[in-house]
Amino acid sequence: MQCPRALFAVVLTMVGSGLPVRGADVLFVNNGNNVYALDSSGTSTLFSAEGGCAMAYGDFGSGPSVYVGDASTHVLDTAGNSTLFSSAGGCAMAFGGFGSASSLYVNNGSEVRALDAGGAATLFSGQGGNSMVFGDFGSGSRLFVNNGTDIYELDSTGTSTHFSGQGGNSMVFGDFGSGSRLYVNNGTDIYELDSTGTSTHFSGQGGNSMVFGDFGSGSRLYVNNGNDIYELDSTGTSTHFSGQGGSSMVFGSEGVGAVGEIVVTRAGTQDLLLSWEVGCGPPAIDYGIYEGILGTYYSHTALRCGTGSATSVTVTPSPGSRYYLVVPLRTAEGSYGTDSAGRERPQGTVACKVLKIPACSQP
Repeated sequence: MQCPRALFAVVLTMVGSGLPVRGADVLFVNNGNNVYALDSSGTSTLFSAEGGCAMAYGDFGSGPSVYVGDASTHVLDTAGNSTLFSSAGGCAMAFGGFGSASSLYVNNGSEVRALDAGGAATLFSGQGGNSMVFGDFGSGSRLFVNNGTDIYELDSTGTSTHFSGQGGNSMVFGDFGSGSRLYVNNGTDIYELDSTGTSTHFSGQGGNSMVFGDFGSGSRLYVNNGNDIYELDSTGTSTHFSGQGGSSMVFGSEGVGAVGEIVVTRAGTQDLLLSWEVGCGPPAIDYGIYEGILGTYYSHTALRCGTGSATSVTVTPSPGSRYYLVVPLRTAEGSYGTDSAGRERPQGTVACKVLKIPACSQP
């Protein structure tokens, strides 16, 4: 009676198969030495040792990536590994396009260069600055450049036109629901600019970097003052979000690889060897192993929060009939899979990480 009770090959295969690729909303923060990934609770996890003075988030067609700028530009993969992308760099970066193919624009304080998908740099404009952002007030996309004293608006040819006398050290383009606005931080206050460049005081929350993001409860403006991050709502009201200081931030999505069908084999007298494959998409950094009581399919609890990135693990089943789940991990957990009715299984009663299941990017 022990052998069939310990293996449960049919149950294990069923509950561990077909976990889809998921993306976890992440706020990436660079403090000059490292990049940290923050979840919706403000919890910070080291993502990469690639420090820099600027970051951008963009997709050249093979999936979104985080780009880190300094004297040169590096690109980070889904595990945070850094690769030199271009010898051209700068402490202001923006990813976007003018209605055609997107480019990564870098500003070294004296000029703007456009980087293509291969990292090749082309001079775009002689408009130097300390911050840049793409935005569209309804007449087409423009690249806005702030030199600390004034803001200039660049068109697709790189031609620069004065937009506003509102200087600052960081800018972000966003919409709280009443139309697009350009937000400028001068280190002490935040100003909201409309399509004419007219500036209105928005908040007294100073900082050195800003980003718009949405963790699922509506857009928020995140401001980093070098020591802490504050979350601002549409009224400019500021709430402490995290103690993760930094000099640049981007909001993005962190891909979690899918887990394919679990293969179960015996490993000794009592143990089981669980093996699985990454089905599609970017690989997970690690995997969580969950065990539940067969017949009570929402009873799973964390058995092991990490396999050292290995795609197999040996477990010693608890007494009685059991089922197992393998859940992809990054700064958050991916999907636990779906039940026979197509509904997402709930998170474990004791979980490894915060659960993040936005809309699936692949079937």
